[in-house]
Amino acid sequence: MNIKIFEDWFAGYTDGIRKRISGAPVIQSDPLTEWGWNFRDLPAILDEVDLKIEHTYLVRKHCENIAGWLDLPEADVRLAAIIGLFHDLGRFRQAIQFGTMDDRVTGSHGQMSADIFMYDTPKDGLSDEEISIIADSLRFHNVFKLPGVLKGRTLLHTQLARDGDKLDIFRFYTDFSEKRRFRFIMSEGEGEYSEDMLEGVLQGKNLKVSGIRNKNDRKLMQISLVYDINFGYSFKWMLEKDYLALIASGPEGILDKKMEKVYNYATKWMEERAELRTLPDGAL
Repeated sequence: MNIKIFEDWFAGYTDGIRKRISGAPVIQSDPLTEWGWNFRDLPAILDEVDLKIEHTYLVRKHCENIAGWLDLPEADVRLAAIIGLFHDLGRFRQAIQFGTMDDRVTGSHGQMSADIFMYDTPKDGLSDEEISIIADSLRFHNVFKLPGVLKGRTLLHTQLARDGDKLDIFRFYTDFSEKRRFRFIMSEGEGEYSEDMLEGVLQGKNLKVSGIRNKNDRKLMQISLVYDINFGYSFKWMLEKDYLALIASGPEGILDKKMEKVYNYATKWMEERAELRTLPDGAL
């Protein structure tokens, strides 16, 4: 397979999205879509689209690097790169059709990504098996918990996509100079850690966004994502970047006793798994 075919398609696709948004008439009273992105917000919409394009290329690189670290065959390294490149295609459809990147409003952007891949993208050089693997990896890259039906190479590449995605999400979480924020990530009020969230993260549980009640809970949710990481490469990256310390202390650089306990627990979890190269049965 020639990966440049897919790179060129993605570049053309996202360029078309940008042109469509840029060409919309600036009419203050009318929304871009029925969901309400106003035409006067075009610069903000383009900024969010550009953020997702930047994110996509970084995730693609992470997916390639993890696959290489696992010593996967070259065909699987290329497959991982394609999945990384296409994993968030649904985000651009959300922007155009719904005026929001909130899955609670639009439905799963992962499912949208799979649909766009199946109906709109080139398939040059891909076998039927590889097409199925890509579609399922896109569909499930963002679900809270993977379904048990995923096996072998499909499970492997879905895990690769999820790890690659999270590594760049952690970069975004910890860049306190970054002013762009998705509209559905609302700022929470002040408050103590919710006991159920604190207990969950200290038990190695991945926490749901719906459980967030304040800013401290959001930190707990973000840290809990490490429990859904699959490969040693990703744990090594997280430890080298010191992402958990940045989340735990926040822009103020303050680490209270409860958060220190969380940080220590999650850091030890990663250190114990930093050499993990286990692949799903039947992956190769």
